[in-house]
Amino acid sequence: MCLKGNEPTPKGKLANHDAARVAECNVSEEVLSTLKKDDFNDCNDLSTNVDVSELWQIHGRYYDVSDSFVKVHPGGSHAILLGKGKDCTALFESYHPFTIKHTQKVLSKYEVRLPRRVSRKDSNRSDGNGEVEVKPLEIAKPKDEFYEIMKKRVDKCLRDNGIDPIRDRCATTSRLLYYTFVVSCAIFTGYLHCKGNIITGSFLFGVFGWMIGSLGHDGGHFSVHRNPIINKLSVNGMFLLCNPIMWQYQHTYAHHSHTNDFDKDPDLHHFTAFMRYHKEFEYRKIDSRQKNFLHVLFSYTFTTLGENIEIPIGVLWRNSLYDVVKLDPKSVLQKLCIALYISLYALIVIVAPCVATSSLSKGMLRAVVHMMMTGLQFAFFSQINHINEASIIAADYERRRENSPTRPWSVTQVETSNNFASGSYFWLLYANGLNLQIEHHLFPGLNHCHLPLIAPVVKATCEEFGVCYRCYETWSELFGATLQWMKKLSYENFV
Repeated sequence: MCLKGNEPTPKGKLANHDAARVAECNVSEEVLSTLKKDDFNDCNDLSTNVDVSELWQIHGRYYDVSDSFVKVHPGGSHAILLGKGKDCTALFESYHPFTIKHTQKVLSKYEVRLPRRVSRKDSNRSDGNGEVEVKPLEIAKPKDEFYEIMKKRVDKCLRDNGIDPIRDRCATTSRLLYYTFVVSCAIFTGYLHCKGNIITGSFLFGVFGWMIGSLGHDGGHFSVHRNPIINKLSVNGMFLLCNPIMWQYQHTYAHHSHTNDFDKDPDLHHFTAFMRYHKEFEYRKIDSRQKNFLHVLFSYTFTTLGENIEIPIGVLWRNSLYDVVKLDPKSVLQKLCIALYISLYALIVIVAPCVATSSLSKGMLRAVVHMMMTGLQFAFFSQINHINEASIIAADYERRRENSPTRPWSVTQVETSNNFASGSYFWLLYANGLNLQIEHHLFPGLNHCHLPLIAPVVKATCEEFGVCYRCYETWSELFGATLQWMKKLSYENFV
């Protein structure tokens, strides 16, 4: 476990890498010679009324893949559309770690250059004419040496063990059998829950409602199968934990792209009516209660109720998640699907047991038992992986030290994440692979069944580059770090 304290100061090879700055123009010298200084930002003509919300931004450049490439993308259209109108640099890099050169070559065909001012129809930051200024990328970041070396070593590790990192990155046969088992158990216990059985029904329905999340989580990261249709269907495994449509924007895009960034990671904004997760939130009297373990436990009990009903309703109302990440404003089908999942969840989890028992109180008791089980498990194995002092400070490193050089995205992923019991097969199964959170954040497109294999390589590379790799010996130790952070935030004078 990293014992460097709460300030993850880069050292060793990474220090030199971070300090490096390479001045690089957005366009070639040949193109620059034919343009005036303020004419364009990037590289292929577009009319002045282009809407940048229809483009994809990667490494400060803009691309238009909407007409042709979306339909033939090997990972499916949904994987591409998730980043439409957004900065999807992290998505692009992390889901093509072993094919990046080929992918960049393909992507270059779709690069566009933008006028100095373009329209952004979905932005409240535009001027009175519905336009926003597109700033040129004058300084290009140096290549992420840490991540490049990491990818090569992981590639070699997988191949040395007979795993092709491209063809075999998804679920193995045994993993597919595991999915089949937990889906079957979830369906059977769900049936018993709807019939009013509280133990073999509601309680176990909650247990398997969490475990089926492994299918939904892997599907949401396009790692169940190389067939995109199967991945899209697999996301429904999140149904009892979170609205599946919302999950893709909340987790796959926003959380993984901007981990623990207060302004961009929606996971820091969940259930703030009960608890304060970050110092950026204004202190309230109720926050003093979170020093009490029972208050934290009580708040976590309602995690899945919020993720399936309260938060999705807010998304439908505002078309965004906490105004942190926007959904597709033009997709009526998307909104209908969100509403459908809300209704189905309420019908199966709450209404069905009430009807079966012919009693509102008995039915609600069964619903609460189920939601308590899914909520606590979801919170215990997802929230605590990033909510502790060291992980929060890692994301705020640049804010606190204004003169510090920008760190690579890959380093932030490591230092804002936490592993626990990394050698335990039990925790790998029961925690849905979230005990290897660091490896998952670096390589989200790798199915969780492959993560134990690459963990030693990731750890060794982090140590070589001076990147803080935190792995707690036990789950309780990690949870204790979360509770300690909650306790500090319960005091008004803590800054």
